[in-house]
Amino acid sequence: MRRDPRFKVTDGMGVSLKDSAGNSVADGQRSYTQFAGPVYLKAPGRCVQVWGMVTGVWLTENSSHLEKEHDGGSGWVDCG
Repeated sequence: MRRDPRFKVTDGMGVSLKDSAGNSVADGQRSYTQFAGPVYLKAPGRCVQVWGMVTGVWLTENSSHLEKEHDGGSGWVDCG
């Protein structure tokens, strides 16, 4: 199973996708889906740099399910 990071994006926060070398990922490789309020971003196989508030992070790899949370400020959601 490929990596499938998903997280909830709330109002007033930003999202920037980068590869493992720190290079920006093109917009065409980002996928946003809107569900009644929060926005979910799906970025298979990518590390995700975030700023603002992110809750409910799911990292799925090899059928294992990890839940992580990034609470404010800026930083990386680990996808490794």
